[in-house]
Amino acid sequence: SREIAPLLATRRVKRTARHMVDTYLQLLSPWTDTGSGQGVFNMPHYPAAAERARHILHDYHNSSSDQPWVAINAGAGWPSKQWPAERFGRIAQEVFLRYGMRSLVFWAGEKEHGLAEEVVEHSAATAQVAPPTNLCELLEFIRRAALLLSSDTAALQIASAVGTPCVGLFGPTWADEVGPYGNRHVSIQSSVLPDARKSMRRSSNSSMNAIEISEVLRACGQLLTARPALVAAA
Repeated sequence: SREIAPLLATRRVKRTARHMVDTYLQLLSPWTDTGSGQGVFNMPHYPAAAERARHILHDYHNSSSDQPWVAINAGAGWPSKQWPAERFGRIAQEVFLRYGMRSLVFWAGEKEHGLAEEVVEHSAATAQVAPPTNLCELLEFIRRAALLLSSDTAALQIASAVGTPCVGLFGPTWADEVGPYGNRHVSIQSSVLPDARKSMRRSSNSSMNAIEISEVLRACGQLLTARPALVAAA
């Protein structure tokens, strides 16, 4: 509580890091070296959730749960962080045509379920709405994906924590501060700033709309072609 906080928090730590992971690690700097980029994740495995993911992927790929696929998270906590659903669908279609990978679209809540359905409608039957998942199941699905495509959501942080390459789309928030951690990922920062007269949460999604399909597809291709199986086949 605030009454006893001064007794426990007795040393001020100055923030010098940019990314929030490094910022939180700096709280340990009085006792250990916490240079930027040194964060390491050790996410646990959830056997029951993993088994459900394997079972669903087995059915999705017609008897194989090992076939590479792409995870899409089309929702966002704020409307200002929302990339158009039809563009996610176009990406799913192009990824299938170029790399032979189908997509699963994840969601949480009725509103995001509607967005997921809209993505599928624009994917030319190359994407499918994922079943409802809890947090552990979402983690195990993302762990098995070849790539995650998402705007600024918790799914990006899960992907970076479990080692799945991801493409993150950023408009009103800053990728170098809250984007996926590490160098296995690509973050696309909109060149259009949000309306300074409004809070980031309440601004329009004009900055997200400025992110073009072509640059997102290029980022997806950069990560997918770096996968060992595709490199070997090239």
